[in-house]
Amino acid sequence: MDDWGKRRLNSRMETLPITIPKDTSVFIQRWKNKGKCYALNCLEHYFDRFFTAFVLYNFLYEEICSNCKLELDKDCEKATKAAKKFLGASAIFADATICQNAKKIQTLIRSKTFYIRNDVWDGERIKKLDSADPEQWVIGLLEIVYRIRCNTFHGQKSFDDGQREILGPCIAVVERLNDMLIEKMHS
Repeated sequence: MDDWGKRRLNSRMETLPITIPKDTSVFIQRWKNKGKCYALNCLEHYFDRFFTAFVLYNFLYEEICSNCKLELDKDCEKATKAAKKFLGASAIFADATICQNAKKIQTLIRSKTFYIRNDVWDGERIKKLDSADPEQWVIGLLEIVYRIRCNTFHGQKSFDDGQREILGPCIAVVERLNDMLIEKMHS
């Protein structure tokens, strides 16, 4: 068995924790700590903290896909499905921090304070967030957060104070997902 351990699945095909080498744990902790450097007291901190949280999230879902042999090809698939498969949709759906911030995101999109992609795409994701089905709800949320990541990383989000409204709850969601992923990886 290598440093990461072999693929381990239970009878329901949910992934079980994976072994993390010490140097990888140090890397993960360093990125978690980087996010704390941005106190969210100015606009650039919102962007920087979101970028930092998402870089760590990206690293974690790539590691999960690789080490749990999840066959997800595109980055969008990995970002929206790996955490759900690894943690389980019910665990994400039941998390109070994620739910609270998902509602804030949903309200901002529903009120058209923010457009993520277009009316049809946004409406389909809001419908998923209205669902009581954890699978649909989690996919809707992760698709929205990933699209905000794309808009932000690729410069389609303007650098103005209004962005704090949407980036704040996105930061909370991604940081909480990171914590949940790391906790399960270490368990």
